[in-house]
Order: sequence, then structure tokens, then C-alpha cells
Amino acid sequence: MKTKLSFYLLLIAFTLSLSSCYNVYIPNMHNASLIKEAEELKVTANPANLQVAYSPVENFLVVGNGFYKNNNSLDGDLDFNYRARRFFAEGGLGLYQPFGDEGVFEIIGGGGVGSVEFGDNFNPKSAEFRFKANNNKFFVQPSIGYVDKNIEIGFSLRAVGLQFHSIEEDSFPLSELEFFQLHRLDEAMFFFLEPAITVRAGIEWVKGHFQLMYVNNLTGVPVHHKVIAANLGVTFNLAPRYKKDKTPEQ
Repeated sequence: MKTKLSFYLLLIAFTLSLSSCYNVYIPNMHNASLIKEAEELKVTANPANLQVAYSPVENFLVVGNGFYKNNNSLDGDLDFNYRARRFFAEGGLGLYQPFGDEGVFEIIGGGGVGSVEFGDNFNPKSAEFRFKANNNKFFVQPSIGYVDKNIEIGFSLRAVGLQFHSIEEDSFPLSELEFFQLHRLDEAMFFFLEPAITVRAGIEWVKGHFQLMYVNNLTGVPVHHKVIAANLGVTFNLAPRYKKDKTPEQ
């Protein structure tokens, strides 16, 4: 049963990842840590995301997120092949409160910087065509979840503000700028609302991680973005309560 479930989760994540790479905004994973105690550390990683959450003192969180995605166009609707590269680096602070035996609520706020780039290559001196835009990102994310030794299930809702700036464009055809909806990218701040479900399963120290997210553009200005994002990864958890569980009784 567990094998079949893992296969279906993998199939869903793979299928949903097959989106065109002209998306200007592809969200990084929610850092829904579901931490429950002081000095607990969680690290979640997959090929595109690296996320860290730590509680230095009870009820207080520090988080850091990194995202990097580099891929080639497979879109047959375009007249040329191109590459796309996206990057985010974020930090944030939060509060959490356990309730009951397995419940926990947390809220995190933070921000960071990033960029999106399209072109036949990423060297400004040799590229035949190239587009790049930097961005600033702000977010607020409440989460609620169930946590025990072997399974974690969480629901999170992230509100994102994304502002593009410092646009660089070299020989990018006007028709393609309009197709990508890039020509007015820096004229408005984009707001997104992103609900997500996170499931982790395994042993105390390490768990498989699956997250499914929906991305809704709340801004009146259209922008190419990924609507459904699925991520598979692994979560490492260093929690004092698990050390206590392993300590032999005197």
C-alpha cells in the first residue's frame, strides 16, 4: 500500500512539473516547518529548493529559503528554442504554538530577492536574444498541521507580493515580449494567493516530503505563472524530543 502511494505521488509530481518554461513566476515550496519546540531544526531539499527552519527559543522561528531552476524550452508554439533560469533567496521570522498532543499552528513573514531570465544563453556578450528581470518578494504564510513521529500533514496559505525591476532586454522580438507578457512586467506589483497541502512520512529524523500548491493571481494585470506546483523532496528533522525518546531510562 505504501509503495503504491509513493508511486502515485511521484507520478502526480512528475506530471504537474511538465509545464512550459515561459512562466515568469514559478513559486518555491512553502516552508511549512510544523516545528513544535525550541532548538528544533528542519531542513527540506529537492533539486530546485533548499529550505531551513529553526526555533532558537520556544515559540519563535527563523527560516531561510533558496530556489534555483534552470531548464530548456520544449514549447512547440515558439519559433525558437530558448533557456529559462529562475532564482529566489528569502528569509523570514515567525511564531508557532503547539496545541493538543500533535497539533501546531505557525505564522511566518518574510521577503527576499530573485530574478527570471530567458535567452538562447545567459552570457550578455554572446546571446542572440536575452531578457532578464530582477524582483523583490514579500510573503506572509500561516500554517496548521498534525505532527507525530512518522507522519506530518499540514495546510498552509501564502500571500505573496512580487515586484519586478531592473529589466534588461537585448534583441528580444517585440512579438515575443508581448507573447510572454514581459513588455509591462515592471509596471505593477503582482499579488498571489497560494494554498498548499504538505505531507511528510518516514521515521523521526528523516521523512519523504510531498507538497501540492495552487497559485492564484489576484492582480488585474496578467502574467504567465505556474498554476499548480507539486514538489517531492526529503525533510531532515533534528528535534530534542526525539533525542529524549532514545535516551535509556536510568
